[in-house]
Formats: sequence, C-alpha cells, structure tokens
Amino acid sequence: MFGIKGRYQNDSVTMPTQEYENDTWVTVDAAFRKYPTWFESLDDHASLFLKGTSWDKDKYREVVQAKDHRTAANALQKSGYATDPGYAAKLIDLIEQRNLQAYDKIYDTIIFRKNIQKVGSPVLTKDTTIWSSPPRTKGSKKTNDLAKYGTGKVEIVQEMRTENGSWYQIKTGSKMLGWVKKDVIRIKTL
Repeated sequence: MFGIKGRYQNDSVTMPTQEYENDTWVTVDAAFRKYPTWFESLDDHASLFLKGTSWDKDKYREVVQAKDHRTAANALQKSGYATDPGYAAKLIDLIEQRNLQAYDKIYDTIIFRKNIQKVGSPVLTKDTTIWSSPPRTKGSKKTNDLAKYGTGKVEIVQEMRTENGSWYQIKTGSKMLGWVKKDVIRIKTL
C-alpha cells in the first residue's frame, strides 16, 4: 500500500518506478515489499516510522515527533522517504484538500468550565452514560449509567462546554458520579 522498497519476509515484487536523480526524472525497476494482507502492510509501515531502518533507528524521529501535518510532511521529505523534490508539498496539498488534518486532533477543546450549584433530575429517555470526564477529553472513560440511580435528585457542581457538546458534573449526596450530557438533567426550579 505504501510502496516501501525492499523485501518483507523475504518477499518482493519488482516494478518500474519514477525516481528523481541528478535533477531529472528516470524510470528504474525496483523491488518493493510484498505483503500477504493489508494488515501486514499497515503494520510494517507504522513499524518503519517508529523503529526506523536497520541502519538508522532514528531516521523518522522528526516525522513521529511532528505536531502538525505540515511539519511531518516536510520531515518525511527531509528524511529521504521519497526522491520527489515536491513530495512534501504534494502530500500537504492532498491532506488539506481532503481535510485529513482533522484526524490529527486527539482531544476536544474545552471552551469553558465553571463551578455551579444547581439541583436536577435525570431524564432517562436519553443517553445517560456517566463519564469520568466528557467524551473526547483527556482521561475520558465510561464509568457508569445514570439510569442506575433512577429519577431522584442530583446536584450539579460543574458545567463544561466542549466542541462535542455541553456537560454537567453531577453528584448525589457526598458521592461524585461524573459527567453526563447536559440534556439528560432537567433543572429543578424553586
């Protein structure tokens, strides 16, 4: 899938390829790694970046450490991954045309977070998953289900808005339950 030259488990396929040498494009026959399945191809490609080559374990270190797609693409070209002098620019253009850089983001941005003191009751007709922190924020994991606690009152101690929605941190008595979607709590008014 990635056109890695060499052999994989002593298997390869020879194909013509364009290489940029001495300021000109030339066609050469080269051996490319041949894989039994796509999985091995993906795994070997990831391993190449993480472990480097047999002659230079740090060959792709700058690529792996890059914080954005532009830096990574330029580091990839600098490392000698491809002979095409326009490789980085072409890769960046392809990524940006298809908005693939959106997949680089690991966590949602927290827009605001504030302490509040409100009382509410669960609306059990919606997704009542309780989270350690709102989904797609650092450390987030499912911890419980609000439906387990019925429709009794809960205290709301914090509110947070992320790119993924609005959330309440709730507790019952002295027990902190976690974070739920804002729309699963009906605020009780006095």
